[in-house]
Amino acid sequence: MFPCRGVSAQADTPPGTHPDRQSVVFDRRESVLERLKAFKGAKTREAVAGLFTWTDPAFIQEPSIILSDGVARAGITLRVAHRKESLPKFSVTGGHCISAEMIDNGVWKLQILPNRGAFATSVTVLTPQTMTEYPLIVAPPLNLIDPRTAEIVEIEYALTANELAMEANRAERRR
Repeated sequence: MFPCRGVSAQADTPPGTHPDRQSVVFDRRESVLERLKAFKGAKTREAVAGLFTWTDPAFIQEPSIILSDGVARAGITLRVAHRKESLPKFSVTGGHCISAEMIDNGVWKLQILPNRGAFATSVTVLTPQTMTEYPLIVAPPLNLIDPRTAEIVEIEYALTANELAMEANRAERRR
């Protein structure tokens, strides 16, 4: 476990750790599903669809919404500030990293396969100074959702994600 938010590794240092190690700052981006659960306004289609638009210059996901059918992959481009002597480490939750490649100095391209039926998949980037978790915009195809066990907000999220993904596919085919 790494220290978070400025907590020094020197305080109550467990045996086997390094008291001179710097703190690691943890940052976690909020997922679209979490934003939908916290949303207090009228849940119009436009308002809910607006939650799916997210920009972060350090993180780009293509396609912007991935349906977790067990086959579709997300291409992730990450800008990671790091020192030459220490490359970043990547960890995937709710899926698998198929490939990781540095395409430019500090720019990484990852291929992520979300677990079949996943509502949540994330990539965590660890450098000596930071640990940042980036949630992917991922939802199961509607045929993989059991309405008896899914929460209403999960169904709303999946319906919107599936509609937006289909619209994006149609727009892509027209080009």
